[in-house]
Amino acid sequence: MNPIVAAIDACLTAREVFDTLSRFFSWLNKTRSDFRAYGPMRIESARDIVTWRAGLSVAARGHLRNKRPLDDLTYMAEVLTAALRRLEALGKR
Repeated sequence: MNPIVAAIDACLTAREVFDTLSRFFSWLNKTRSDFRAYGPMRIESARDIVTWRAGLSVAARGHLRNKRPLDDLTYMAEVLTAALRRLEALGKR
């Protein structure tokens, strides 16, 4: 399992989900020379997550021929989907 997804699934509050995403994107920014921000680096709302997903979708269409960026984008999309899913679960409690 993706370790970031596992961390998100363990979050007990929306604030923890947002903090986990913010740390993840900060880590990407520091470790990936080709990383580009598609939304705010500090995730503070579901709207920020949606902004990231939209940016990733556009980026994926632009990189269809290059496998590595698509792998990276797929990884980020998996994390964002897990975050939205966890926020929805937390909201139903």
